[in-house]
Amino acid sequence: MAEEQQNEWANTSLQAPTQYFADMQRGNQYESRPSSRMTNPDPNRIYQPIPRGPNPFDMTTPPRPPPQTGENGLTEQQAAYQRDLENFLKFQQDEIAGMKAQLNQLGTRSRAPTPIYAPPSQNGKELAINKPKAFNGDRSKFKQFMQSMELYLTINKHIYQNDDQKIAFVLSYMTEKEAAAWKEQIINQYTHGNYLALPSWIHFKTILNDSFEPKDRHGDALHKLRQMKQGNKTAEEHVTSFKLLLHEAGLVTAPEHDKIERFSETLSDALALRILNSENPPNTIQGWYDTAIKFDNNWR
Repeated sequence: MAEEQQNEWANTSLQAPTQYFADMQRGNQYESRPSSRMTNPDPNRIYQPIPRGPNPFDMTTPPRPPPQTGENGLTEQQAAYQRDLENFLKFQQDEIAGMKAQLNQLGTRSRAPTPIYAPPSQNGKELAINKPKAFNGDRSKFKQFMQSMELYLTINKHIYQNDDQKIAFVLSYMTEKEAAAWKEQIINQYTHGNYLALPSWIHFKTILNDSFEPKDRHGDALHKLRQMKQGNKTAEEHVTSFKLLLHEAGLVTAPEHDKIERFSETLSDALALRILNSENPPNTIQGWYDTAIKFDNNWR
């Protein structure tokens, strides 16, 4: 009897899982679950089908409910992101306001140098000032020529706005002697086929200075001081010329007696003797300038 029960239990245990998967493939709404019989076989118990649950092999995802929106039409996540963005923008505005306040404080402590004022033009025309004189290559007049060019181009910067216009304006005043030959050489150097590609304004001024600026400006000025004489010039004109040469020669910081000696030698003999024989002869170079102008004006 025991052997028959064991055989029946074995047959039932092998058939139960097979029947279970067969029911699932046929799509039955109920399934038999032999798990209890397999663990505790009872041949006298009748197993009833139980309702079938969700198919564990169904991989479809049920649709999600729509997100809840607030009064402004934004979801809770979007509203939180908007609040964070508004807080960040407010922080940046506060930082910018603080930096502006610091800049204003710095501006009140130190004032920037006043730039050269260029009055507005009328109808895009050049301002009516004296134009620079033509340059012929005389190196003693090169500095004056470049100063005149810089001033004219600065005042009329609304006309000469780019590098090509500035360079062309300067070259148009180099029409004589060595300066004319140099201009022709520069144009040929920067002409490629039928196209003229001029250098930058800064580079142009560099090569122009290298070509015409005196190589030994201090030595030339010192030589001119030695050869300088008042002649028919007034004392005021002579003092101005002497100061310029003294500066170019690098003798502005020279000892007072050295500058007085050089200046006295350039004056007319009569004016120099009158200053030396005056009741209180000056002992500074500025005193010599003032006394020479005073005595010269009284004579004229």
